[in-house]
Amino acid sequence: MGEVFRAFRDQDSGCVSYGVRITDGERWFVKEATTDAAQHALNRAWAFHRAVRHPVIVPRRHRFTTGDGRTAAVTPWHDGEWPWAAPSAS
Repeated sequence: MGEVFRAFRDQDSGCVSYGVRITDGERWFVKEATTDAAQHALNRAWAFHRAVRHPVIVPRRHRFTTGDGRTAAVTPWHDGEWPWAAPSAS
């Protein structure tokens, strides 16, 4: 299926996320709900992304059911840093 090259496990959202490289080298971002509250938030986000299209909003490409019956959303991988993770300029 693919290789996890990056994992984001300690999320306040109750989700875990992964950077996954598939066999042809393409990379994807996978966000998986691990709690009921996270599943509710992921469902709301999925509905939002289905209703709103804009060039600055990363599109959702796939959604699948995980082994525990919850879902995971798949989006294209984008390199970069979150603003709060970047080194400070001071």
